[in-house]
Amino acid sequence: MHRTVETAPTLLDLSVFLFNVGLVMFFFFKNVAIILLAVVGIFGMAYLTLTILPCLGHDCPYRTPMSSMSWYIWHPPQYFALNVS
Repeated sequence: MHRTVETAPTLLDLSVFLFNVGLVMFFFFKNVAIILLAVVGIFGMAYLTLTILPCLGHDCPYRTPMSSMSWYIWHPPQYFALNVS
């Protein structure tokens, strides 16, 4: 049940990401595209930073819905060592 509840915000984040990609592609041949790409890139880097920060320090208060999934990718040896028994 926990994974099901955690999937909804992840799908919402995916849809926002795809919307931003489509928005940049829509304005690609207009003058606004460079500014829009810079703004979307800044917010994307901020989201990526907030996703990775809990992997570096477990007590980090900044989390995204992808943080728990990225923790398991970032720390596979500890995860498998604890769940082997």
